[in-house]
Amino acid sequence: MGVSAETVLLKPGCNLLGCVTKESASAMTNSVAIYDDQYNLISTQQDDGAAALYGLMQAAIRSGAYDDPEGRAKQILAENGLKTTITVTALGNLKLITGNTAAVEEPVTGTYGLFWIISDSHTWRRGIHQTKLTLSLESLMDRQTAGSLPTK
Repeated sequence: MGVSAETVLLKPGCNLLGCVTKESASAMTNSVAIYDDQYNLISTQQDDGAAALYGLMQAAIRSGAYDDPEGRAKQILAENGLKTTITVTALGNLKLITGNTAAVEEPVTGTYGLFWIISDSHTWRRGIHQTKLTLSLESLMDRQTAGSLPTK
């Protein structure tokens, strides 16, 4: 996934009608304890900032189950942080569908960047086409470009 001919730029005063950002820590893991096969603690990797803000939310792994348990612990911490979901309402555009990307420039909420569309709904009322999108910074395909504005 990335910027393509299907990517639409959403801006207030142009085609962006509303933007709401929500953050959730319900599935957060900010500490990973690594144990050996006899369940003796070997080490703990932790995101100290997240643990101070949200409390300790720990996962445990056995070192024998992974070739690189420290690397797996870092991956768990990276994948299970604070989840941000953005919901936008825009003038209708049939390019705004699940699986595509949308670039958003919204100064009031400070939402700027390239986002993946994880759900879409389109409505037509009184001849006006509106699209409601749920956007995410995360993608299973290409995490390097998430959150940056397209250069095209």
